[in-house]
Amino acid sequence: MIQLNQLIINLLKTNPSIDVVSCCTKRLDKHISKDNCYHIVNAQDIAIGKEIIISSAMMKKSDYIAMGGYREELNRVGCEDWDLWLTFLDNGYKICKINEYLYNYKRRKNSRTKDQFSNIDYVYKELLNKHKNLYLTNSQIITHLFECQDYELIDKKYRKYKKLFNIFLSIAILEAVIILAYFVCKIIGGVL
Repeated sequence: MIQLNQLIINLLKTNPSIDVVSCCTKRLDKHISKDNCYHIVNAQDIAIGKEIIISSAMMKKSDYIAMGGYREELNRVGCEDWDLWLTFLDNGYKICKINEYLYNYKRRKNSRTKDQFSNIDYVYKELLNKHKNLYLTNSQIITHLFECQDYELIDKKYRKYKKLFNIFLSIAILEAVIILAYFVCKIIGGVL
């Protein structure tokens, strides 16, 4: 663990554009090795679960606090870290993964990670609700979520949901403007 911590700290200090650092995870019953280098993780791979960032990743405490930390309500299904990484990506932070197996993991029979995959519909619903912009603006993520080979149908659904998202956004902005105008008029003594 000392080797992992020192490697991550050095990477964070020498690369100011990197905000979160993780590494590859080795299950104790498997042995795999990779080159000792790193790559910047793309949002799409994290969003669909293709790229796993371990919960022991390191970041600045101030960034963790600014992102709101872990969502406690997701703790029961074991995806609060996944949600946190998506929050970082939603806010323009860069996540780096060291391509070396420096973290050992043992999955137990009563592991929350096992529950996560048995509740995958709930997990995706929660992540989609909080990270709508990330999911709805990336057609590759939508393709994965629909798990369908009919690309015309996927494109049609992507356009539909993106259009709905834009309509809801426009309505929310219009409501905010109306409320703001109401309070401005009330403050200056005007009548609507």
